[in-house]
Amino acid sequence: ASLNSLSSCRQALLLIELTKQWISKTTRYVPEVIVLLMKLLQLACSTEKSKHVLSCSSKQSGNNHLLVINKNIDLSKSTTLTVFSDNDLDDDNDEHRAMILQTCLNSLIDFLNIYQSLSAIVEIAQPFKSLVQTIAETSK
Repeated sequence: ASLNSLSSCRQALLLIELTKQWISKTTRYVPEVIVLLMKLLQLACSTEKSKHVLSCSSKQSGNNHLLVINKNIDLSKSTTLTVFSDNDLDDDNDEHRAMILQTCLNSLIDFLNIYQSLSAIVEIAQPFKSLVQTIAETSK
């Protein structure tokens, strides 16, 4: 499946959340969920500013800028995306993009907290550091 709409991103976040719940109890490293989270965050990076391009066997088809936010959004006023959210997500709505991006970043923090005791935490976190820096530069 490809990440070609905000609805498909929501489905990916559901999978990430379920895996995160399992990992939090087992502390098992699951690289596939990390790659999926990286792919989601990469959708928030404009291609011209991206310093880190994820190369995987599965190709992203469709909108590679799906989560790029075009205007300043106050995330403190945005609603939180939940598994039970049934609202339609408009692919052209920056507030909806921000909600997905905020959920991705919250999941990233959770995973880094879960994996902080692993000896490879630096290697796990490094690609995310580049992506988050690119997202910050993109939003300026």
